[in-house]
Amino acid sequence: MKNMSSDPAVGFRFSVEINNQAIAAFTECTMPSFQVKTDAIQEGGQNAYKHELPGFAEIGHVTLKHGLVTDDVLLKWYLQMLSGTLDDQAFRDVTINMYNNNHHLMYSFQIAGLPRQMGRPVISGKRKRDRDRVA
Repeated sequence: MKNMSSDPAVGFRFSVEINNQAIAAFTECTMPSFQVKTDAIQEGGQNAYKHELPGFAEIGHVTLKHGLVTDDVLLKWYLQMLSGTLDDQAFRDVTINMYNNNHHLMYSFQIAGLPRQMGRPVISGKRKRDRDRVA
């Protein structure tokens, strides 16, 4: 039986697919927030309250953290965005899969969009608790 505590892939609970090809795995996924903006309308002669009417909907962004990529597709896509060469391939359909502790698929959702930000990788052979310790 495999020792799950020593397997580095156990913590990666989210996989990302583009065109049905798994290209990355992440340990954390923050779902977008949804908010409906309202417009306050004050009625003439009525000073006790304002009417709140629904306005436009504001949708946040999906954030994936602590990733491990298996291909350079994400990097090439992000560099395409930085260069400003937007073509019909700029918006892509992305599938994000969520797995349970046993790596069985629990939930899957699709989004269409553009990469907004790519963070720098942190590469260390030490565990976090060893890395943060000062000698």
